[in-house]
Amino acid sequence: MHKKVEQRSSATRDRMVADLLKHYPLAEMKRADVVNLLGEPDFTKREPFKDWDMIYWLGPDNRGAFGSLDSKWLVLRLGSNGEITESKVTFD
Repeated sequence: MHKKVEQRSSATRDRMVADLLKHYPLAEMKRADVVNLLGEPDFTKREPFKDWDMIYWLGPDNRGAFGSLDSKWLVLRLGSNGEITESKVTFD
């Protein structure tokens, strides 16, 4: 049962990310503001995104027949002042 709830949450995240980035430009937001908006990141500095400071899992990759073998991620990089300097949606 727990796994089904987790899958719905990730599907919701995936559907919401484009709207989120459109209405909440993350660039120059402080880490605390992002956490307040999105919650704590799922991972930090983890392969294959070791150069990224905040990593949010969006769900399975839904591109193509074999896409679901990979995952979709929102990754954010922090500057030395603690503000977001870069964000992108990517795949592993």
